[in-house]
This record gives sequence, C-alpha cells and structure tokens, in this order.
Amino acid sequence: MRSMTVYNYLLEAGVFGSVLILLAVALRMTLRRQLGSRVIYAAWVLAALRLLLPLSIPNPFMDEFRPGLSVDVAARPVADQFRQRLIDAGERVAALLPGENMMSKLTQSTMSGSSGRWFLLAWAAVAVLIAAWLLCRSEAFTRRARRNRVRMLDKEEQRIYEELCRRYRVRAIPVYYVDRLPASCLAGIFRPFIGIPMDTSPAHLRLMLAHQLCHWKARDPWWGVARCLCCAVHWFNPLVWMAAWLSYRDSEMACDDRVTARLDTLEKLQYIDVIVSSGERECAENMTVSVGASFTDQHLRQRATAVIRQVKGSRWAIALCSLLAAAVLVLSFATSESQPLATIEGIPSVEWAAAAVPIRSDMEAIGAARRFVESPFVGEDTSAYAISAQNAGGQWQVNMYDGARGIGLCFSQGGQMIDFNGSSLLDGLVFTDSTYTHPRLTVSVEKYVEAFVQSQLPGLEYESLHAVGDITAEGVRLLQCEMRAGGSVTAAFTVQVEPVVRVLSYRGTAE
Repeated sequence: MRSMTVYNYLLEAGVFGSVLILLAVALRMTLRRQLGSRVIYAAWVLAALRLLLPLSIPNPFMDEFRPGLSVDVAARPVADQFRQRLIDAGERVAALLPGENMMSKLTQSTMSGSSGRWFLLAWAAVAVLIAAWLLCRSEAFTRRARRNRVRMLDKEEQRIYEELCRRYRVRAIPVYYVDRLPASCLAGIFRPFIGIPMDTSPAHLRLMLAHQLCHWKARDPWWGVARCLCCAVHWFNPLVWMAAWLSYRDSEMACDDRVTARLDTLEKLQYIDVIVSSGERECAENMTVSVGASFTDQHLRQRATAVIRQVKGSRWAIALCSLLAAAVLVLSFATSESQPLATIEGIPSVEWAAAAVPIRSDMEAIGAARRFVESPFVGEDTSAYAISAQNAGGQWQVNMYDGARGIGLCFSQGGQMIDFNGSSLLDGLVFTDSTYTHPRLTVSVEKYVEAFVQSQLPGLEYESLHAVGDITAEGVRLLQCEMRAGGSVTAAFTVQVEPVVRVLSYRGTAE
C-alpha cells in the first residue's frame, strides 16, 4: 500500500470530518431545544463515519481543484493541494535561509515523495500507541470492576430489573453490585454487565438500572469504541479529541432523554437526584468504552435542565435536519475527480532511434505510410486499405481508404512526417463532452510520447509538452497535446488513452 493512499484518507477525512465536527458543535449550541438530545447525539455519528471510512466518490468540482502542475495520479485533489501548499511554504522558508539547509532538503524529499514513508511510519506508531493506551485504560477499568463484583441482584431487585427490560424493550444483561465503584456503569464489550455501587440506595436503584439499560439499548459501548478509534487514527487533530469528549456528554443527555420519556414529574425529580449523586462521586472512566454517569457541575446542571424541560423536538425540524445531514455527509465523501488524470499502461518498447529516409517515389511513400499506421502507436492493419500517393508541392500525400474509413498522411521529401489524420478510426464518433484541461501530463503519458517520437518522428525536437484538451465521449477519451520549443508550437497531436491507446492525429512542421 502506497503512503499516498493513507495520506489521501487522512487529509480528506481530517478536513471534512473537522467541518462535520464544527457543524455538530453548532447544532448542539443552537438547536438542542428544537431537535432534542437524541438527534444531537446522532449528529456525531456523521462525523465518526467521515473520520473512519476511507471512501471517495467522484465530484466534478474536484476536477479544477487539483494543482495545475501536479502529475501524481495517486494523490487526490485535496491531499495534492495540501502537499503543494506545504512545498510552496517550505521553498519560501528555505529561500530565507543560507546555503543548503534542512528545510530545502525536506522540501525536496516531499516533492519526490521519499518523506511520505517516514511520515506514514510516525503516524502509524503514534496511532498504535494511543489505541493501546485507550484499550488498556478501558480494559483495566473493566477488569477492576469484574474483580470487585460482590453479588447479583436479589429476588425483588431482579423483578424490578426484568420489568424495566420489558418497559424499555431491551435484552437483559447481568447486573452486579461492585465494591469501590464510584458510579453505576455499563462495562465490557463482548461480555457486558451493569455495575452498581455497593452503597446505592433502594430509591435510586430503579433509575440507575433504567439509565444503564438505555445505554445498552443504544449500544453506547460500541460508540465508545468508535470514539477511541477516531482519537487513535486522528490523534493529530485537536477537534477530534474535543468531539470525542462532547459526544460522550451528549450520549449521557440522549440516555437521560430515553429514560425520562416514560417518567412522570416526581420520578424525573428523583432521576435528577440520581444524576447529581452520581456526579458528586465523579467516575473517571468517561472516555473509555465503559459507560459511566458523572460529569462536572456545569454539565450536571445542563442535564438536570434538559430532564425538566423534556424537549421532544419538532418533527419538521428533525426531518429537515436529517435530509441536510445526509446531503452534507455524502458531499463530504465527494473528494475524487470525475475524470482522473490520464495514464497509459503497456508503453511500447523502443530500443532504437528512427532516422528519416528520403522518399523518391510513390511506392516509397506508401511504404512509409504503412510502417507508420501499422506501428504499435497506431496499430491499424492496412491489408484491406486501398492506398494511393502523389507528390504535391514538394510533399508526399498518402491516402488510405477501406470503403468506410479514410486515413490521410503527409511526408516531406526528406521522409519526415508532417501530418497524420486518423480520426476516422473512431467511426464518426462526435465529441461534445469537453472536460477540464490539466496542463501537465502524467509520467506514463510523457514516456509514451517520448517512445512515439523516438520511433516514428526522427529529428523532432521540443522543449516542453503540454495538454491543451481532454475530451470524452461514449467511453472514448482523447488527450490533445502540444509540443513547444523556443516559445512556439512545433507539433500538435491527439492520443486516445481509453479504451485503447493509440495516436489519432499529428501535425508538425515541414523541413
């Protein structure tokens, strides 16, 4: 796997994931009363999906976003723009420093791509360390809770628990009283259990169980795993760490909302007492995959206020926000070009340099035309073509016709190709879909052109090669290119790159 693949993912997920995080923060600050806590919590799922899924879908707007001088087809536009801006900044800093400095060396290694492997190794090492730290932290808490389990529920408590399971329509999991447990929690992933502090009062037990059952119904331990993965993968992004903390807070408020939806006013006040009591104990395991129930005083007041208000949210507001959120999520994955940079595989091997041979007769002109058209760069069998040649104005005009398609060629008397028109090989296909023009050609296309010139165009010299057109129709893609020397165009040609590779036209200058 190339480092650029990971680089694409990290940059795209980081940029657009950060945008979704900021949108989620704006939602929780302004629209909680209109949407409710459960919708706010669900908004964090969108950010998590964008941060974790390495997906990319075509987007026509990305066609113009790629840096104009880029030729790295593995880099998608967002990552390529970031890399190019980094290179530009490095070059400006290097210019301010004397001699061959470290910044210039780093900039050169970034341009060549050699530094990418080291950045990838550094990122992976830190990601593994953070993931291991979060996993060990969670596992240590779960093991400590398992080790300190004292007893299960008694008969009456079990009856209350089963009644709550039926009320909230959730499958029952084991419940234990745990010694030295600051607050009730839902611990474990594959073998979860509910932990209850030993000193829990009977009046609080029902509501504690209801709270943890709602966590279990929402599969919050698994969302805790997603938070930890986001932090491990995007450890360099402070917004991700902030999002992990805020989403955990919102998970508690969403859980409060589920619990209190079935409670009367008196029971809500009792539930607030449970929240405050748990908050005073301050369970420290609030960012691991184990789910606790305590926070700072400010957030406890926010939770208590939300319980009293019991915001259900407007259905129209929820529906509208859901549609907008789905659209934003899809757009956040639209990071690929609708038409990637053209590449050519299977470049013909050329081990010789052609030399122009003077043409003295029509048969020699026809022979030169056959060799050119039947070469690997055009690849057309001329056995079925009727071929004629004539000398007009000091140039040899050669016409090929097979009853349906015609090919025209023009040679100088010295044997140099002046003009070639093989557009009829496309069987009358009309190109009306004009795509963007990326001036730099990829390395594979440049090598193809070099091989074409070496074997078929002896004596042709040029200083630069640029694309001036990139057009597509019915699956056929053409690159229109120009060769320049001394500021003027010395040759223009068209190369078909999809679905087959061949030269379709060429126009040069006479001797």
